[in-house]
Amino acid sequence: MNLSPEDEAAYNKEYLVAKNLRDEALYLGDQTKAEKHWQTIGALYLKYAARELLAPAENGDQELEFGWVSEVVDNNSAPIEFVPTNGAHLNTNRSVAVADNYYWNESMADCPLGVKVQLLGAGGVAVYAHYHGDPFWEAWAPLPKRLPTSSRR
Repeated sequence: MNLSPEDEAAYNKEYLVAKNLRDEALYLGDQTKAEKHWQTIGALYLKYAARELLAPAENGDQELEFGWVSEVVDNNSAPIEFVPTNGAHLNTNRSVAVADNYYWNESMADCPLGVKVQLLGAGGVAVYAHYHGDPFWEAWAPLPKRLPTSSRR
C-alpha cells in the first residue's frame, strides 16, 4: 500500500497490536480468539487499502478500484436454480459458484506488482486490488477475460 506517513504509522501500530494478540491466543491454544484477531488484521488492511484506493488520482479523477458486493436473500423465496456451465459448480452450501479448473496461484513472487489482480487475503476474503508486496496477501489470480467467441468482445 502507498499510505501517507501518518496512515502507515497508524496501520503498523494497529497491525502489531492485533498480531501480538493473535500470537498470544495461538500460544495459549485459543483458536477462536486467534481467528478473531486474524479477522481484525484483515479488516485493518482493508480499512487502510480503501483509503488509498478511494483517494483521488493525481489527475483529480475519483475512481473506485474495488468494492464490496452484498446480496440480500429473502429467506421465504425459492432458491435460484444454478445450471453448471463453463466448468463451474456451487459449493456445498450453495452460496458460491466455484470454478472447476481455475485455481489461486499461491506463489506471490509470481504476482505482477502495481496492476489489478484478484488477491486472496489471510482471512480468506478475495478482492480486486493492486499488489505491492504486502505479506497479508496469500494468493493471487489474473482477471478473467471474455471468450474469443463472445459477441461483446
